[in-house]
Amino acid sequence: MTYHGTAFCGTCKSADNVVGTHKLVRMNIGNQCCLFWGIFLHISVCLGEDYDLDDKTGLGRSFDGIGGLSGGGATSRLLVNYAEPYRSQILDYLFRVCFLIKILKVEIGGDAQTTDGTEPSHMHYEDDENYFRGYEWWLMREAKKRNPNITLIGLPWAFPGWVGNGENWPYSFPEITASYVVSWILGAKQYHDLDIDYVGSQIVIFYTFNNLFLTGLPWAFPGWVGNGENWPYSFPEITASYTVGHFTHGGSYVALTDERGNLTIITETMQASISELQVWHSKFDFKTNKTVLFQNLRPVKVIEGSFSIELDVDEVYTFTTVRNGHRGNYPDPPTSAPFPKSYKDDFDVSGNPYFSEAPNFADQTGVFEYFTNLTDPGPHNSTLRQVVTQRPVTWVADADQTISVIGDYKWHDLMVSCDIYMEAVHTGGVFIAVRVDKGGGVIRSTRGIFFWVYADGTYKVTNDLRGMTVLAEGLSGTRARVWYTLTLTVKGNYASADLNGYPLWKNAVLWEPRHGWVAIGTSSFELAQFDNFAIEALA
Repeated sequence: MTYHGTAFCGTCKSADNVVGTHKLVRMNIGNQCCLFWGIFLHISVCLGEDYDLDDKTGLGRSFDGIGGLSGGGATSRLLVNYAEPYRSQILDYLFRVCFLIKILKVEIGGDAQTTDGTEPSHMHYEDDENYFRGYEWWLMREAKKRNPNITLIGLPWAFPGWVGNGENWPYSFPEITASYVVSWILGAKQYHDLDIDYVGSQIVIFYTFNNLFLTGLPWAFPGWVGNGENWPYSFPEITASYTVGHFTHGGSYVALTDERGNLTIITETMQASISELQVWHSKFDFKTNKTVLFQNLRPVKVIEGSFSIELDVDEVYTFTTVRNGHRGNYPDPPTSAPFPKSYKDDFDVSGNPYFSEAPNFADQTGVFEYFTNLTDPGPHNSTLRQVVTQRPVTWVADADQTISVIGDYKWHDLMVSCDIYMEAVHTGGVFIAVRVDKGGGVIRSTRGIFFWVYADGTYKVTNDLRGMTVLAEGLSGTRARVWYTLTLTVKGNYASADLNGYPLWKNAVLWEPRHGWVAIGTSSFELAQFDNFAIEALA
């Protein structure tokens, strides 16, 4: 079977079909189909191009489908907390058989920063196993529910500290590392009925499938779907790239088969002997934002195995014999809303939630999980607890302190309060912070206004997470295993704080940063609890 196409561009004076910056492409469809055609290109000096595809040299590899990645610490962090029916609609667009993703790779959480955040391990410690932490189990179940044949891949970026056995390297003791990864595979089957097809060694060669994580993190660029407001009431427009082969001047095509004589161009199968093709068209307008996505056009006639199409710039076409195709037909979601200026969370959860992290928090070092405090039957029975007590085998340079961020990166004047509980006697330390300006792989160098209290009875106000720039310090009378309420207020260039409702310090002068997230955390890898968290943005 041979395929021949000719494309002409407006800069070629000798071409017969010159249409400005358009391309006129002629496609010839032979009588056989192949798996992937060999591609032979002859490019003339005048930019008229011949595209010849021939199966004489044999068939190529099977096309397994377009895949997506949920990993790197936080790329799917917000999706699990979307309200219904919108969460299910997004999942349908991603994973329904007739839509997009056929391969899903997820991170095997390792309690460490892996580009944009940390994901919890199923084994924080060697004698600890929990196969319900994080959101990747939930995501794989939802994907499998919509497409039972989806390929599932797991991959560890980082590892809990015990896997390294004292080293920041997971392969010095391969039997420990192998056992750890195998336990994740077995747990996926035992607790979630998920069969993991592959455990990969390569991290990623392209984009994540979504961008449902906090704007402002180092790699917050669009994936398959995106969220720009840092909380699950920002509703993305679902877009995707349907073309993976490329013309040398910007055009695209995909051609494949099911090995039974059917041919597919872009996404759908077609027979070789056809007289008409259905046409779907997308036009990307990057100046006026009047993009048209997957619009059904009039069918194109196929005459003696050939048809021609005029291509403008920034366009994608699909040609198919399938007549009942349609684009997603869910109603438009609500208008996106920014993170609320008034926000509270008491961390009280009922039943068994299918996620272990509090909504909208994004851990950047350490792991903050829902916790049932059996020693406190009173108001602090359900809390958020930092649980990593040993520095992990890291992927990037994690901070020496633990930290989880939340909110709107543009916030500047606000008041934050939180009940805190230090568990480490003498060495314990906890903070709340505002205007936190960095996250991800550069979390060690983040700045902001950090209000610390320590189990040795002191407090400190610093301009950075490392605690090198001290704005104020003194005695607080705080100790471990007692609940305290911290309140931090920042207006303009001044910051003040209360301890249990009483002023501890006032009007510390600060100049940078001017805006950023809110955060909670600890002074080291230690156990500590948080409760009754509240934010009031003042401007």
